[in-house]
Amino acid sequence: MAGFLVTCDGCRKRFYVKSNSRLDKPLHFCSRVCYGDWQHIHKTGENNSNFGKKWKDDPEKIPLIEAQRERALSLLTPERRAIIGNQHRGAKRSQETIEKQKKTATTNGSNLPGRYSHTEEDKIRIGKISAAKFSDPDYQKRLPAILAKAIATKAKNGTGVSYEEMPDFRIYQKESNWITNMIFYLSKEDFQLFKKIGFFHPTKNKNGIVRDHRVTRKTGFVNGVFPEILRHPCNCKIIYLKENSKKGCRTDDFSIDELFILIQNYTEDWREQQECLQRIFQYQQGERWARPSTYEDHALVCKKEDRLNE
Repeated sequence: MAGFLVTCDGCRKRFYVKSNSRLDKPLHFCSRVCYGDWQHIHKTGENNSNFGKKWKDDPEKIPLIEAQRERALSLLTPERRAIIGNQHRGAKRSQETIEKQKKTATTNGSNLPGRYSHTEEDKIRIGKISAAKFSDPDYQKRLPAILAKAIATKAKNGTGVSYEEMPDFRIYQKESNWITNMIFYLSKEDFQLFKKIGFFHPTKNKNGIVRDHRVTRKTGFVNGVFPEILRHPCNCKIIYLKENSKKGCRTDDFSIDELFILIQNYTEDWREQQECLQRIFQYQQGERWARPSTYEDHALVCKKEDRLNE
């Protein structure tokens, strides 16, 4: 195998690195897991170079703090302040309402004793009504316009940002999300791991696995790759959440061109296969992803109606 043989400072296994630049590094790790385990021992607590340091005590960080403060002030314009302040100004509340709010108010959003909670029967009934609504074809067609109106209302009230204010990368991330659960599109090895471990759940399965992009969304965004390509099964793998959380600066499993080849040779049934092939052709002809001009167009690219039917 081409490269330079080094020893992993985590598990002591011998492996190859491809370039002199990596060979010159003081430490080498064969995987993100080994690097994470090493950090857990050598870079936590007082061993961390930033232990005990605060941004406000670092002269080099002060300009960053000021920049963040200025950005926050620029977003909170006098007009937006007025909108927020006028939401309840002049509203009359009865003494009964005031007392009820005092009893049910919480400081951290949790359901404290005395706060109203739906019964299990109500939850089942509400769930069935909601499922029936989202499976209605007419409602699915109107959903992008409904969501666009909700976003515009929040922006007008000062409780959110409009679609036009959303960063391009945030839009791209949403369009690159998986449009189905991807379970039946995993490799045999990944599927067996899924059957054994199960997907991550914050309370029921904290040691579970999650889906991950092999070519990252950051790479796709920087290079203008169409989101339909990034959400193809060939770009999907599963990884333990604990590994995903400590992987740090993420690297791609392979190049964009290698992903194109995998998609072009894909023989399984995938709903967007032909669209992906067309997108690859467009990309190779010099076309790149462009932010949709309206939220409705963005929602159509995301194909929320397909996701809701899964």
